[in-house]
Amino acid sequence: MTVQRDDHIKDLGVTFDEKLDFGLHVAEKVNKAYSMLWLIKRNFKHIGAEAFVTLYKHLAPGVQQLTMVAT
Repeated sequence: MTVQRDDHIKDLGVTFDEKLDFGLHVAEKVNKAYSMLWLIKRNFKHIGAEAFVTLYKHLAPGVQQLTMVAT
């Protein structure tokens, strides 16, 4: 039996690489936030800025968590 070696692992929802760096995790969250931003912009073209921010905050909750960690 052979054991496969991975270059990253996901534990408790956080992705780490072999050097215990979570840059891949941040990249995944940023990509998810951009895709949610694109979805809102595409489907809600004629809403105001305040409504847009409200939608974004409710549909992309991981973005606020990511910005809290980054600061």
